[in-house]
Amino acid sequence: MYGYVTNYAVHPYYSSAFLLGDEVKVYGRDFTFQNRVEEGNLRAWYKGSLDRRYNYFDLNRGDVPNPVHSQTRQFGAGIWQGWAGIRRANTVLENIDLMVNATEFEKDLIRGQALFFRAFFHHEIMKFWGRIPYIESTWDGDGNYQQYVRPATFADTARRLNQDLEEAAKYVPESWSHLAAQIANNPSLIRTLRVSELADTYMHINKAIVHAYQGKNWLLAASPLMQGTTDTYGYSQEFCDNAAAAFAKVIDLDNRNVNNLGLASKEDYYKVFYSTQDDGNTVVPGTRPEAYEFIFSAQPSNSQRIQLPATFALQENGACFQTPTHSFVQHAFGMKDGMSIEDSPLYDPTDPWANRDPRFDMWIIKDGDQITVKPSNNAYKQYAELYTGGTHRDFFGSNNNGGKSGTGYAAKKWYPIDFNRHDNRRNIITHHLLMRLTDVYLMYAEAMTMSSYGPSGNPAFVTDGGIVSMSGLEAVNLIRARYPNLPPVDTSYPGIGSNPQKFMDVLRKERAMELSFEAHRWVDIRRWVLADKMEYRNKTALDFVRGANGKPTEMVERTLVTTVCEYPKHFWLPFPIEDVQIFQGFEQNPGW
Repeated sequence: MYGYVTNYAVHPYYSSAFLLGDEVKVYGRDFTFQNRVEEGNLRAWYKGSLDRRYNYFDLNRGDVPNPVHSQTRQFGAGIWQGWAGIRRANTVLENIDLMVNATEFEKDLIRGQALFFRAFFHHEIMKFWGRIPYIESTWDGDGNYQQYVRPATFADTARRLNQDLEEAAKYVPESWSHLAAQIANNPSLIRTLRVSELADTYMHINKAIVHAYQGKNWLLAASPLMQGTTDTYGYSQEFCDNAAAAFAKVIDLDNRNVNNLGLASKEDYYKVFYSTQDDGNTVVPGTRPEAYEFIFSAQPSNSQRIQLPATFALQENGACFQTPTHSFVQHAFGMKDGMSIEDSPLYDPTDPWANRDPRFDMWIIKDGDQITVKPSNNAYKQYAELYTGGTHRDFFGSNNNGGKSGTGYAAKKWYPIDFNRHDNRRNIITHHLLMRLTDVYLMYAEAMTMSSYGPSGNPAFVTDGGIVSMSGLEAVNLIRARYPNLPPVDTSYPGIGSNPQKFMDVLRKERAMELSFEAHRWVDIRRWVLADKMEYRNKTALDFVRGANGKPTEMVERTLVTTVCEYPKHFWLPFPIEDVQIFQGFEQNPGW
């Protein structure tokens, strides 16, 4: 079952072009799925021998979802292969009593993981295809199709999914290393498991993973798209209450430092995304003793060493490059006073990169930034030339020195400064986390904002470790606190705690910054019913001349592409035509 979890960042074959929202423009590989999304051709996720290899929805090679297959092991199963993962989970649950040598304790551990995975694979498919039937048994070909009829609403499946997660939480431990200690004190608990396999691992399913996805399931079900409304603030209050209560259980585990959970400091934040030998090892982020926000991910892959960062780094080999759009940078990254560029008096359109939010300088490369370590007689080898006509502008231009930008920016979240052809560092490992602690706090804040408590409410959530009482406002301020001199939200916006819609607007920008380039954006702007709005459809570049003082002049924002996106057609992926023609009751998504 673990082998069916999709690694979004490495599954799209060698390109790692996995960001489908408004964050980036992809250059160099026209057949990547991003280009089909921009064209509105979402059916390309499964049609075409090239297109299907360059997205994380379907297998790259072959037709059999076999986790042992070399291509699947290297690049991972696609999300659509989650159906096979569901069957594996059901097979386990239906045959668990055949484990005649296992103790009841061991059976419960297996049962808890299988229940989680059955729920998880449904959840992953639902994010992109919407309401689906909840499959609770293996099909033996007897013609009983009733369990495959699509339910009337997204909520119908979400409620059933939550039942599995509630049940799974009863069986999986808070920590597998703590479980190993428990077994050491009572060896009769196990007959088939080896204690050595349990200690010091965060990859096995635990309560933090279960409760995090329980909260996310409720939050997605609460979101406007899933509620069937075009009102971007039209959440289900009931489901938001449920989501907040589930996320509070993860916050409790963080408070008790179970599995070394904890928000990374600004100084250690890079370790969430990559590790180097300078850190003493090159283990996958999240599997080291200091977890740095790790909650859940796909299995590690050999492709994680350079494939992911190579699609972002300037002066790096590769035929595919993901470059941040000017429109996204302006929309998401605010100012050092904690306000958006639209609200802040610090923003100067004639000097657009001055006084920006600290996360801008952490993750965005702008013209003139240092991009290598080794000295060089050639300035372009040390400093970004992103002005119009600069060396690092215009992908694969006349001076081919690796990755280039078509937008005037580059992203540096996934690699250290010396990951490039000039410095020639290669001993890094990157890893894309499917769920991390920052995401949990931001989703908790989102749920609280539209819950019965509101942004500043302080309910007392009962958890295994005691009472958790935190407002949505406090959750966002906790995220901001890791950046020195970045003020709390209610300092930037006095009185915002009593204005849920304004707080939601600010929170969404916080989420866009913190989770930038991590493959959350396309899901977010769809579930908020914003993807069809022009500010999210227009991907732009910034053309400019570098002035004598090094600052940009003669700036022109230029539209690169306007994504085709109509509501509701382009908010859900279409099912394969052959799948909706099998029997009545499994209808196609609207518009397809």
